Amino acid sequence: MANSSVVPSAYLQGQIPAVPEWLNKGDNAWQMVSAALVGMQGMPGLVILYAGLVKKKWALNSAFMALFAFAAVMPCWVLWAYKMSFGEELLPFWGKAGLSVSQDYLIPQTVLLSTQYKNITAAATPLYPTATMVFFQYAFAAVTVILLAGSVLGRMSIRAWMAFVPLWITFSYTVGAFSVWGGGFLFQWGVMDYSGGYVVHLASGAAGFTAAYWSYNLEDPPKMANSSVVPSAYLQGQIPAVPEWLNKGDNAWQMVSAALVGMQGMPGLVILYAGLVKKKWALNSAFMALFAFAAVMPCWVLWAYKMSFGEKLLPFWGKAGLSVSQDYLIPQTVLLSTQYKNITAAATPLYPTATMVFFQYAFAAVTVILLAGSVLGRMSIRAWMAFVPLWITFSYTVGAFSVWGGGFLFQWGVMDYSGGYVVHLASGAAGFTAAYWVRKSFYITGN
Repeated sequence: MANSSVVPSAYLQGQIPAVPEWLNKGDNAWQMVSAALVGMQGMPGLVILYAGLVKKKWALNSAFMALFAFAAVMPCWVLWAYKMSFGEELLPFWGKAGLSVSQDYLIPQTVLLSTQYKNITAAATPLYPTATMVFFQYAFAAVTVILLAGSVLGRMSIRAWMAFVPLWITFSYTVGAFSVWGGGFLFQWGVMDYSGGYVVHLASGAAGFTAAYWSYNLEDPPKMANSSVVPSAYLQGQIPAVPEWLNKGDNAWQMVSAALVGMQGMPGLVILYAGLVKKKWALNSAFMALFAFAAVMPCWVLWAYKMSFGEKLLPFWGKAGLSVSQDYLIPQTVLLSTQYKNITAAATPLYPTATMVFFQYAFAAVTVILLAGSVLGRMSIRAWMAFVPLWITFSYTVGAFSVWGGGFLFQWGVMDYSGGYVVHLASGAAGFTAAYWVRKSFYITGN
């Protein structure tokens, strides 16, 4: 691990070291990346999803509701809401309002008051500054309001929403956050929330249900509707503008899921890998992840997708072929992997093959990027550029077809719903093997 070469001026105060002894750059980097990934679920994730769920006349309003919530929560958060959620106690369920904007407050090591349980345990002090904690918790506050917005799409104007957001953050979110995460009465009663089950999901769900109830108008029911924007590829003779088999919800969620998976690799692992190694290896390591994410795409659509999900060539491999033509990408997709011997027919999800190609590309790309973590600082970018297409072609496609493509492992009854074999086991085994073979050069040269 390398020393920092860029010194924040805020740290330079008299004899204070440029980087405080308590700062762990790894903890700090991961906290920031995690916050960014949470935020991306809301913007652009839910912004795009909400716009696609409603009539054309409501699309801009719905998208801007999510966008406004993401933006408006920030000034509320740093001006008063953060300290109401994580500051000194005012009431058993509320902290004292206050600013979270000064250098004197943001730069020092953060203190988690929620870990101070009665008089038994002292408050924990994570190895990163309060600024990181403020940003991390802001991401959760913002996405909570955006989740709530899904309950009132087509029922609330943007003007009403602009007034609602700061009020809800102030008088609802801060109460839940302080009561559980801020060391309030629920925490003192022993209530724990490690992943936002109470503070985020229950709060947004309960508030959304309530808001939907009060905003519902029998004379003006929810504005869900058919698409009014027609892809030209669908307009062929008498074929309807939107095929009867297309389910826009299934299609949108499949695409959003693929985007979220891809974001784990780029920018997620690109940033993480660059911060894990010495300065001289930082650019190489970041570019390894970036190159893998980009290089897998041409391999995928030119030959690897059909080798993974196409017609059978061998019990563990599909026939290579192009996945780029409109005739192939536009029709309803067929999952050959669901054709179990002669018992069950192949399933046909309610979205086009193009969606399936992109969805599976995201998993293929992130698998190679995970593998890269085993050879950081041990492999040059030139060697990696040759390795990526070869590994995708001769390794990933084998595992993908054998399990997900209807190959011999699937016929034996092997199931993989979340990539345990095809993604995690494949990248782990390949990474372990790659690390073993390059270790000798690494330890001898010390590079």
